[in-house]
Amino acid sequence: MTSIYVCLHQPLPPQEEKRLKETLQAIIGAGKTVLLEQKLHVEIGLI
Repeated sequence: MTSIYVCLHQPLPPQEEKRLKETLQAIIGAGKTVLLEQKLHVEIGLI
């Protein structure tokens, strides 16, 4: 299993989270499971 932490200002909408997980899965390859965890950091702000 591969854990991936994504730091964000606000949560990803479910459809975007699904697309991101699918993209990461394609990069990592078959046979490994992607565990995507969102970490919210409101202090990041918008750039």
